[in-house]
Amino acid sequence: MNKFLIALCMTVFFAACASTSNPSVSKEPSQATEEKTSDKKSENLRSLKDLKVIVAKNTQERLVPLYNNYLHKKPHFAGTIKIKYTILANGEVEKTEVVNATTDYPEFEKAVAADLLQWKYPAGDYEKCTITVPLTFSE
Repeated sequence: MNKFLIALCMTVFFAACASTSNPSVSKEPSQATEEKTSDKKSENLRSLKDLKVIVAKNTQERLVPLYNNYLHKKPHFAGTIKIKYTILANGEVEKTEVVNATTDYPEFEKAVAADLLQWKYPAGDYEKCTITVPLTFSE
């Protein structure tokens, strides 16, 4: 059986993990940093590092097999899906939205969005967090 690889851009373009009353800030990946403050609210934010760990784990365990299944239906397809999703304080993913896709395979894009709804992040005293992640799929 051939093994196919999925490449994940481990950069999160947009992380709005602050209180919903504050405007979100978009930073380029090279500018994204973790700020240490003594503000109690900062304790309620998910770290970019922790988000990346969960994305990487779910990419290998869930998205690689999903991609391989769809390759049987449409061989050699590839591309990037930029997907936005919201993580609740209990660690569940509330909603997903495909922001942009270059796979030219709407059925697969919907399957990826549906799969993200099954992902679990650690629960805690966190604010609602919305992130956008580019996922690149190739053989």
